[in-house]
Amino acid sequence: MVHRKLFSSLNVPGGDKHLIPGYFSRSNSKHVLTHGSFQGIQISSRVSIHRTNLAPTSADPNAAIAYGRISALDDFSGEIKLEKGGPFEEFYVRILDDPVATRVYSKTPIPGVTSVPSPDSADLVINPTPTGGFTFSQTDAIITSLRGSLIESLPKGARQAERVRDVITAFSNFYFHLRRNPPEAPKGIFVHIRKLDDVTLQPSGSNLLKDGEAGQVAIPIPKKSMGEDYTMTIYNQTDTPLYPSVFWFDPGQLSITQWYASPFTVGVRSRDGVDAPLPPGGELPFGYGGADSCPFTFSLSDGKKSDVGFWKIFLSTQPATTWDIAQESPFSPEGENMRGIQIDPKLHINKWTCKTIMVVQKLV
Repeated sequence: MVHRKLFSSLNVPGGDKHLIPGYFSRSNSKHVLTHGSFQGIQISSRVSIHRTNLAPTSADPNAAIAYGRISALDDFSGEIKLEKGGPFEEFYVRILDDPVATRVYSKTPIPGVTSVPSPDSADLVINPTPTGGFTFSQTDAIITSLRGSLIESLPKGARQAERVRDVITAFSNFYFHLRRNPPEAPKGIFVHIRKLDDVTLQPSGSNLLKDGEAGQVAIPIPKKSMGEDYTMTIYNQTDTPLYPSVFWFDPGQLSITQWYASPFTVGVRSRDGVDAPLPPGGELPFGYGGADSCPFTFSLSDGKKSDVGFWKIFLSTQPATTWDIAQESPFSPEGENMRGIQIDPKLHINKWTCKTIMVVQKLV
């Protein structure tokens, strides 16, 4: 488990971050979605169209005014083919399909959930508890070897079948975004993870991301004392300005937390006029210096001897929002919602890439 020394919320009160802006382009008579493959949008996904981005309430359900599918896609935008109706000048889009199919095994029938015949062929295993709730276990071999198979449990309660389906959707989103690969490998991007010196408040010691470890960091967790503070620095050794977004993936909670978002201009059609936080030859610090100066530390849940999480750094060559990648844990109590390298001369405009770092935490 990773902790930030200070948090700031990126959520807008009343807004639904899973509603994506769109607009009607009169020049080619097409409905345009302002997200593309960089944000994980997929061709042929079914969508609903809404007038506002307000989260639904009993007083204002913000019901769909039309439906359609993603008919064309590039890095940062897509086209929507409506089933009927329109045109709509400006609107918001909800993706209705799970990004990947999750093979679920459940010992007991659950409304709206299709079970595979055996847990051996499942990605997610659901078991009933003696008190009427459910436990959820994943079958990924690497993650299971480091933290066990159990994810979390849901107690018996209202909306239980709906909340089970929320967990399945969260599981699908989590592993889709964790495992998806960019069109180009992240050449020319260095990441350093180092301890924070508690006197100088600057990184100290060697980079914990050692050569040959394929993006893996080992973090020792002391038994009887507070863990060390850590920092991260992203270095851009390309000739292209980059806009990074940094996320923490916690497989024990199925949560995706956005730690850093590049600035983005306001307005559904606006993309220009924002300076890149990571210019050519530049660096972006986390945990020391600059505006985002809060270090981070790690801990293990009671009784655990090891755990694993992932940082994933998305990098784009133009400003692009990524807030809808984040998700809260579906197990949260209030959670009604789903809680080095050579210089790269081939990274062109309107491209994106990403880098994943596995963080293994072990009790020492």
